[in-house]
Amino acid sequence: MTGMTDKEYEARVARLKREQLLADEEKLTAEKRALANQARQVNARAALGDVAASGYASGTVTTGEKAGSAETQLLAAKALAQAAEAVVERLRAETDGRQIVLIGGMSAPRCAVCARFQAQVDILKKGAAAAAGIEAALKDQFFTKGKSSPATEAQVEAAKLQVVAPGPGMGMVAQAVSLPALSAAGAIASTLANLGSFFRSDYTVSGTEATTGNEALLSAIAGAFVADAAGRRINPPRRVVIPSRLPRTCVDPQLRALLDPVNAIAEISAQRAAIALSEKSFAQAEADAAGVRASAAQTAAATERNKQYAAEIVEIELNTTEEKAKARQKADIARRRAEQEEARFQQEARNQRSCATVAAIHGQIAASWQDVAKGADALRAALLTPSDGKTLLDALIDDMIVCKAVDEADLLLLVDVVSSGGSAYTAKNLWSFLGGMPFHVATGVVVNYCLIGKDGGVRLSGVEPAHGGFFRIGAVAGAVNRYP
Repeated sequence: MTGMTDKEYEARVARLKREQLLADEEKLTAEKRALANQARQVNARAALGDVAASGYASGTVTTGEKAGSAETQLLAAKALAQAAEAVVERLRAETDGRQIVLIGGMSAPRCAVCARFQAQVDILKKGAAAAAGIEAALKDQFFTKGKSSPATEAQVEAAKLQVVAPGPGMGMVAQAVSLPALSAAGAIASTLANLGSFFRSDYTVSGTEATTGNEALLSAIAGAFVADAAGRRINPPRRVVIPSRLPRTCVDPQLRALLDPVNAIAEISAQRAAIALSEKSFAQAEADAAGVRASAAQTAAATERNKQYAAEIVEIELNTTEEKAKARQKADIARRRAEQEEARFQQEARNQRSCATVAAIHGQIAASWQDVAKGADALRAALLTPSDGKTLLDALIDDMIVCKAVDEADLLLLVDVVSSGGSAYTAKNLWSFLGGMPFHVATGVVVNYCLIGKDGGVRLSGVEPAHGGFFRIGAVAGAVNRYP
């Protein structure tokens, strides 16, 4: 070997041979132990005889689809109450003596319905103010101090821009679960395996429905805030408000303050439009009458002019002075009458144009007020039109209740059931065969909460888990009923 002397090489070979002899001895010892074990197993089988299998070695237990759902619901309610008490205990120092609004869900109310409706009311107010401005501007331009000059289309459009600015609108405002595992009594051949099957339990684990909603959580937290587990009122007192459970009458004044302007605008705009239409009709009738009189005057003037011209022709054709004088007299009379009729025609034509202008102005005023009236009627109709089983008025009232409660409260508490579920455990063994209940259930809930101050800052926030316990089906009633 390279780098190794003959003596070193012989020593290494001798060491390897000794290690191989030791390994052979250990293998022989293990084989002897195995033979001895087999001999003991044969002797045990001969002493005990054959034991039939219990039939439960497979551990199969069949349950219905909804098995345990009622029990998990009960335990989930128990867990929810525990979680609510834990949340209230964490918030106790921050909430003592304060007024609290409880909201289900982790989104703070935005009062979006109120805001949108208020914006629509403000637009309606601006429209009414614009209509009033148009009426005032047109009347000031054409009717003040006896003005009656005809209005051109450009003048009417310019007058529309003279809008009175509207006034300010009204404002609003876990417990760990360990599964028992009974192993076989021994591991000596098949005899003891079959014997052990009598003491063995095989488990089936499945999920069961255990839903708990925010409404139940709101009730549990509200109850924990105002009274202890024994029902005694807590001092210092807290006033807890759940907006979804307040009567609608609590916002009647605010609702009237929001709806009254809409009703008033609808009524006033309809009245102003009716007055303007009446004045338009009267002015149009006057314009039509003036047109008839102007036409009659024009016809009469033409007739008199014809008489004048005829008399003047006669005057030229006559020879005697006396006859000429008579013809001249007739021509002068016809001329004067023609001039009078022409003057009357000009006056009636001016009257017709003036009355037509007045009718057009009142038509513009009526159209402006009609637009406002249509907007008000559309808004009122939208309030009562159902959508998905709920009207805008219902949504508005609900939103106003929430907004009012939040405005009046010191603190806003958002709570939400993050998750809720249960598990069912089935076991089949000798004891269940003899009448023992093989079914267990367990539940748990996780609650999310966030306490917000008047300034919008978060005072406290967190997640509270609660386990409803692990119970045999027969023990659920006692566990739930004993819970305060």
